[in-house]
Amino acid sequence: MYGAPADQPFEVTVSIGIDAVIGGTTVELPVRISGLAEGFTAGLSVPVVDVLLTGPAAILDALQINLLDAIVDVSALGEGTHQVRPKVNKIAGPDSLLQQLTVKEVQPEYIQVTLSRPVTPTPSPTPTLAPTITPTPANTAPRTPTPTRAPTN
Repeated sequence: MYGAPADQPFEVTVSIGIDAVIGGTTVELPVRISGLAEGFTAGLSVPVVDVLLTGPAAILDALQINLLDAIVDVSALGEGTHQVRPKVNKIAGPDSLLQQLTVKEVQPEYIQVTLSRPVTPTPSPTPTLAPTITPTPANTAPRTPTPTRAPTN
């Protein structure tokens, strides 16, 4: 081959690359509210989101979902109803294998968040009762007859 006699051995170098098996999985994460201003309450249209992750199958198989966090940031929002896109954070260091996973999709894509101030009950005036006067007879003692005199002539 290539000028070498056919009966002579020759050397061949072969390089083989092995890529990790790539997979995907969907996990359900509770939604957490971030940046809620003091004095406000927040209501979410859904309490959880579905997150589609892709990456090496070995990492997906060993995935601990408590290392993922779904957040809606309301720090720049005021009172009212808003559509907010949830963000998924990986709670791991930059050298963690978890960083090899990719968030492909979050469903629903937007969550309705309603921010409001709690209603402070307005104290209602306490009714005051006007004093009532109960008339009492002027003389409550029994009357004793007054003796009368017989006329004298």
